[in-house]
Amino acid sequence: VDDDGSRARTCEALLERVAMWADAGWWIYPHAVSTKNNVADGDAPPPSLLASASAFGLCRGRLAARAATLEADDLSAYDVVVCVDYTVLEQVRALARDQVEAGADAAEGEGGEGRGL
Repeated sequence: VDDDGSRARTCEALLERVAMWADAGWWIYPHAVSTKNNVADGDAPPPSLLASASAFGLCRGRLAARAATLEADDLSAYDVVVCVDYTVLEQVRALARDQVEAGADAAEGEGGEGRGL
């Protein structure tokens, strides 16, 4: 997970290369996302990222893919969520806290309606 649309894609492409090298491509399948703070869903990658892909032999398709933004449901859909830095980690933690609070509020609302019957 990143907040700039580039670093997570680069990590995804690098991890794919490592997985292929280790013959673990069927077990390790990375997916890059960005927080909504700076990247909109569907944003194109910066041209400089595509230029560097060739230099390092990274999968151009992964680096050229449109951006995906992190949703609260994504946090429970994956076994491991890796953040590129502490700023992004705090953004992801805030998203998780918001999801937990929303779930608690919904549970309280359902419980409160039942008491009035």
